[in-house]
Amino acid sequence: MAPRRNPRFRLSRGQALTTSLALTLIGALLQWASIDWSMPLLGGFASVLIPLGVVSFITEYFLKAAYQEDLLDLVGLSHRLEEVGIENVSSDERVDWASLYSTSSVIRVLLIRPGTWQERDWNAVMTAAQDHTTEVSVYLPDPDTSARQVAEALSLDPDAYVASVRQNATLIEERWKNCRDESKTLHAGSTLTVEFVTHPPAYTLIQVDSIGMLLLQSPMSPVVGSPVLSVSFDLRRGRYIQQWFTDRWREITASTSGAPAFTDRRTVRGEGR
Repeated sequence: MAPRRNPRFRLSRGQALTTSLALTLIGALLQWASIDWSMPLLGGFASVLIPLGVVSFITEYFLKAAYQEDLLDLVGLSHRLEEVGIENVSSDERVDWASLYSTSSVIRVLLIRPGTWQERDWNAVMTAAQDHTTEVSVYLPDPDTSARQVAEALSLDPDAYVASVRQNATLIEERWKNCRDESKTLHAGSTLTVEFVTHPPAYTLIQVDSIGMLLLQSPMSPVVGSPVLSVSFDLRRGRYIQQWFTDRWREITASTSGAPAFTDRRTVRGEGR
């Protein structure tokens, strides 16, 4: 069934075209009269009306039609983006990470830059785990297998990258234990699991409740601080992207290398505040 057109829109366009043609015709008549009757004032009016009519006609007939098509294409694209749940595309530096984590109950992250994530996000993650029950799962490239492949893909020194992954895994564990045992500020029920994945990840994947984040690091600019493209999704809005994230997490958990590198579920029994 063909979409119904708005008759008011068609009428206004028809009126504009008629007006522009009328201005052009009146200008031409005034131009003829000014020559025939030797009246330069009429020629002055004609010199204004003719260009005005021609420009109005071109704008209404050609340019507005093209603009309308572009606008419809843009609206269609916007609708398609909304269907797959895309919320925003930006640099990761423009994301309000603290706000993203602040009300979270489930945080899952697959990292190819664990040092960058820990410097940027860890305090916000811990704030959530202290404020309310939060389940945190961290997946890192396996230092014994996939880490070297990730380092090569990012044009990084493999030995330094492997050492960085091990160091960050240890640091995550130590900071969590410190919060649990010394400051005793973890909220009852908050948990942490750190696991290594044997399949080399090509991107950073973050899911905070129903918000999914896909972070893409260019191998052409591997240095710390280089631009990272961040695409955020509302997983409640698009069945396709919701399934895509579900499938990725299933693949990630299936590729873990045996026992977790660290797991703490003791606060489930109320050992936090």
